Amino acid sequence: MAKPSRLSPTATGGGTRALRRPRRHALELATGPELQALLDHFAACFGIRIAFFTPTGEPLQIGLRQPNCAFCQYLRQELKLEPRCRAQDREQFAAAAAAGTLTAYTCHAGLREAIQAVRLGDGTLAGFIMIGQFRVEGTAYSGSLQTATRHRPAARRELDRLFAGVPALSAVRLPHLLALFSLLVDTVSARHLVRLRGDLLLNRIEQLIQEKLDRPLPLAEAARAVGRSPSTVSHLFTQRLEKSFKRTVLDAKMTAAEQLLRTVPGLTVAEAAARVGYSNPFHFSRIFHKLKGQPPSALKHR
Repeated sequence: MAKPSRLSPTATGGGTRALRRPRRHALELATGPELQALLDHFAACFGIRIAFFTPTGEPLQIGLRQPNCAFCQYLRQELKLEPRCRAQDREQFAAAAAAGTLTAYTCHAGLREAIQAVRLGDGTLAGFIMIGQFRVEGTAYSGSLQTATRHRPAARRELDRLFAGVPALSAVRLPHLLALFSLLVDTVSARHLVRLRGDLLLNRIEQLIQEKLDRPLPLAEAARAVGRSPSTVSHLFTQRLEKSFKRTVLDAKMTAAEQLLRTVPGLTVAEAAARVGYSNPFHFSRIFHKLKGQPPSALKHR
């Protein structure tokens, strides 16, 4: 099971200033090595920064841990354009969430970026994956920057030098890069590589229940297995599944017993009961009848 990642204190849009403490929704997200591997491979192939952001704009995972390009860092720090960069990031995150598809644009400095939303299985916004910054071959940085540095030759020379070092892509290759990026984001959503932390815990506990069907599984033992308190696990089951941990275990045992009785020829009720942790077949039969609406012997005869 993928281990949840911790948030890193880098700035929205890839800047270098520390963020405020992440909001609670961001802390509920959990990602793992599969997502990191996808981001790393993309960054390694194209040399372009790619990062996953939470719904509130905090970077959670970054391909190869690449920082913003030196050109953007110069704009933010030396030319004091950090507020403008942040405002644009917020606008583009909102546009991507509303669009539901790939959003590609040219930033205020003349560089290219693209964002696409990642959603959970129920459609809930899980965050965004963003690529950039990069430039298209043959283009220049924005006219506003040229105007701002018109009387600052040293700054103009530095901008020219740093802009030349920004990852470049031909106009012919650009649509292919964006299509590949969109497929990557769709894969992240389809394979559920971004989850809610509670859902991951549920999956781990449900797997544990299946592994231990042949014996009792106390709530305390399940909680220890996932590193949580019994009250946390109990609340999680009530909140997500709308039934208690105990009832979940009971349902799993009865469903497994029903499957055994339907599919294993010659299996007795006592044998089915033993396989799901009941030494007393009469006690098992009473519970089975109550939950399934018929005695287990009816399935055996059928």
